[in-house]
Amino acid sequence: MDNDSLNALLRDTSKRQFWIKQWGILDDEHESLREGTQYWADPRLEITFAKSRNPPPVQEGDILLVHLIRMRHMEGPRLVCVTEAASPSFVTVEQLRKEPFRERWPWSIYARNLTPTYGSKWSNYSLHPYHLADEYIRQHPSEKVTRPGKTLKALQFGKTLLWVQEGFARFLISEILDL
Repeated sequence: MDNDSLNALLRDTSKRQFWIKQWGILDDEHESLREGTQYWADPRLEITFAKSRNPPPVQEGDILLVHLIRMRHMEGPRLVCVTEAASPSFVTVEQLRKEPFRERWPWSIYARNLTPTYGSKWSNYSLHPYHLADEYIRQHPSEKVTRPGKTLKALQFGKTLLWVQEGFARFLISEILDL
């Protein structure tokens, strides 16, 4: 049950960082991630990262709030799951041969899905991260969503991973718990 996992997470957030991870659907090769599928309900997920010189700064135990973009028939991005980073993975030559898409997505993290129930029904809800950030700021005017001088808009301009303040992460998690 998602509530048990999320409540346990909220009781102990020590030594964790929180990240918004953007996940974009760019073509038909990722059919398993489309609306109505069960990918986001799996207990263990592979979260991929675009090609860069460095691996993502996510550490084991960190929390990724994954939101999906570029879906047909979907109004804006939506939160699809909350995961806990378990272990990093690097693309091997054999994987590249079998899965050419990994040329663009060479870094990945295996993660424990903390919201498989929500993940199976995410398309029924409208948890838009940008709208929720605006709501959070209205409710907590002295709080920040991310580092000072940064906003979630960085995700709209090429970033696919953004560190967020614990307060905002708790707010997003509470939104799922309230469903």
